[in-house]
Amino acid sequence: DVSSTTGAGVPSGTVQMTATAGITQDGNPTAITAKYLRLISTGGNVTLTNANNDVDTLAALLSGASSLDYNDLDGLALDAVPAAGLLAGAAILTTNDVKVAGANTIKIKTGGTLTSTTNGDVVSTGAGATAGGEILLWVTSGNIALDGDVTANSGTGAGGTITLRTDAGSINVNDVSSTGTPSGTVQ
Repeated sequence: DVSSTTGAGVPSGTVQMTATAGITQDGNPTAITAKYLRLISTGGNVTLTNANNDVDTLAALLSGASSLDYNDLDGLALDAVPAAGLLAGAAILTTNDVKVAGANTIKIKTGGTLTSTTNGDVVSTGAGATAGGEILLWVTSGNIALDGDVTANSGTGAGGTITLRTDAGSINVNDVSSTGTPSGTVQ
């Protein structure tokens, strides 16, 4: 397992994963357990789909040909992950939101309530004539309660598809938009 926990097994600390060619849980995946998870990719997909991943707060900054596919055991907050340490000699600053630049996909599935603060926007944005990407936020047990915005926009291409799904709960989101030429779909 990849974890950052107290002696009592309570998630604490930050797990950070950074790559230029993607991040994947392998064929015999181990669960990620932490208070904070920061994901940074500049050119590869991030696929962390072990159903036993148990993170309290997620932030991601993906660019290039990067998509995000993340599953969590229970509730998850999309919020700021505090500054932590150094990366390649530079300080790692606070990471806000879940952002993917380019016409790529964000898929987040939780077994409990999905929340966010205003620091927890979910953004997939294309560049130029690139279409906005797909966003799927799926809660199998609980609510979707987002104070942050959900956006799948493009420069001059088609807007992306946004799907908000809860199997047993309600959906309350500050703002949902999919704009482009033509506009995208919100379902």
